[in-house]
Amino acid sequence: RNPSILLTMILMFIGGSPGSTAGGIKTTTFGMIFLTIFAVIKGGDDIEFSRRRISKDTANKALAIFGIVMFLAYSFIFLLTITDSDKSFLSLSFEVFSALGTVGLSQGITPFLSSGGKLIISLAMFLGRVGPLTIVVALSNRGDKRKQIRYPEGKISVG
Repeated sequence: RNPSILLTMILMFIGGSPGSTAGGIKTTTFGMIFLTIFAVIKGGDDIEFSRRRISKDTANKALAIFGIVMFLAYSFIFLLTITDSDKSFLSLSFEVFSALGTVGLSQGITPFLSSGGKLIISLAMFLGRVGPLTIVVALSNRGDKRKQIRYPEGKISVG
């Protein structure tokens, strides 16, 4: 049923714990996102858990991983809805989250995807195996921080 499929997709997105062979964004990244949200809601400057303060760099990395994986998932789902418009949206979404999480589950539509659809799923599997943290590190600027220009802080209303 649909609620079970949705719950499975959420669990595939989260994945396993760091150090395991499981894919997904990792349980600790998911936890960091919630801790960051609660810290913002409380209005505190620090992110705290178990009487420890967690650095803002860790929170930023967790949010970047979450954002990148969500962007990839929605991009792949969008592309699949173009290449395989005859398949249900939920089934295509399930295939993408399974591929990104390197889970191996399917709703049975994978063999019936178009060539473009199979290529998209293969790319999602590859990026899921490489891992979102590796993607973040590859895309980040690892140059000498002393040479970087630091601009004045700007205030933006959000919400």
